[in-house]
Amino acid sequence: MKLLSGIFVAAVSGKTINRENRPTLEETRDVINEIAEQPAVMETNVGEQPKVINTLVGVPEIADDVHGPQNLPPPPSPPIGEDEIHELLLLPMPAIPVFDATYFGVQTCNKNSALLEFCEQANPALFSLRREVESDPSHCTCLDPFTGQVTVWYQECSKPCPSEDGNTCVEQRASDLAMLEHATNNGTYIADFAPTECEKENEAFFLAKNWRWTGECFCHSPLTGINMAAVPCELECPTLQNGVLSFPDQ
Repeated sequence: MKLLSGIFVAAVSGKTINRENRPTLEETRDVINEIAEQPAVMETNVGEQPKVINTLVGVPEIADDVHGPQNLPPPPSPPIGEDEIHELLLLPMPAIPVFDATYFGVQTCNKNSALLEFCEQANPALFSLRREVESDPSHCTCLDPFTGQVTVWYQECSKPCPSEDGNTCVEQRASDLAMLEHATNNGTYIADFAPTECEKENEAFFLAKNWRWTGECFCHSPLTGINMAAVPCELECPTLQNGVLSFPDQ
């Protein structure tokens, strides 16, 4: 026991052990107490760990001071000053359409000298229903009397143009229904096709306004059925009053 104590004390103090300098039991205890009073110093090679923060969902993320700023939402825009509000109030408002003759493409034929040859002789304010094709006088082009739009580009002049007897709305609707029946009997489906609609009070006239599946309403010439313009569905379309188109109130 004494030998082991001597070895321990000598190892700590760095002395060589022999018979002359063998430590006593009291010296051994003093050395042990001195070692116990000194703080233990331990070296480590572990590198500095990055700081970690936890998000609201518990997913760890590297702190901003380690890998740069996070992708945060931008700050709110500063409030608009009174001068800027005044400038916004001075901006021009979009023009509200006026649903008049110009909007629906209706023209007075004899008011335009370039259109005189297209005017109806009996009523020059209207366009003639037909006009001979210059290269082939036996064929004609049909026109809408209110807008001058072409309703039929090329047909024999002996055939009636739209709005004439034998080619009014009721005949066109009958032709459309017959075509649909023929297609159904042959197992054919005609996509995006709707038969012509006529006015209930007078089936010779085309329905002035109809609703489309796109949510819009379209106005039609009551005599030829051509599309004149789209309008809000709460607005009335032009109607025929004593041979003259009457436009809705604004």
